[in-house]
Amino acid sequence: MVNGEEAYPAMLEAIQQARQTVSFVTYIFDRDEVGMAFAHALGEAARRGVEVRVLLDAMGTRYSWPTILHTLRREGVKYARFLPPSALWHLMSMNMRTHRKILVADGRVDLPAA
Repeated sequence: MVNGEEAYPAMLEAIQQARQTVSFVTYIFDRDEVGMAFAHALGEAARRGVEVRVLLDAMGTRYSWPTILHTLRREGVKYARFLPPSALWHLMSMNMRTHRKILVADGRVDLPAA
C-alpha cells in the first residue's frame, strides 16, 4: 500500500475484524481525526477481549498537543514508548527513530488484491 488513503481503511478493518491479537507500531500517532479513529478502534478491540499492544515512537507522539496518550489510556489500550527522550540519550538517539507503520492482527497478512 502506497499511502494512508490506501492503508488506513484496511488497517482499521483489520483491527475491527481481529479476534485474538492486534500489534501496532507507529512513528507519528497524532490526536487528529485519523488518530482518534485508530485509538477508538483499538479501544473497541481491547474491550472485545482482543490483546492489543501498541509501540509508539516517543518523538512521534509529540506532533500534536494534547498527545494521543491520554486517549489511549482512556480507551484501555496498552502502549509503550520507544526511545523516550532524556538529555544525553536523546542526543545520541536522535536518528534512531522508527518511521514504519506496522499492524499485525491475529498474526495474519491479508492484503487487498492489487
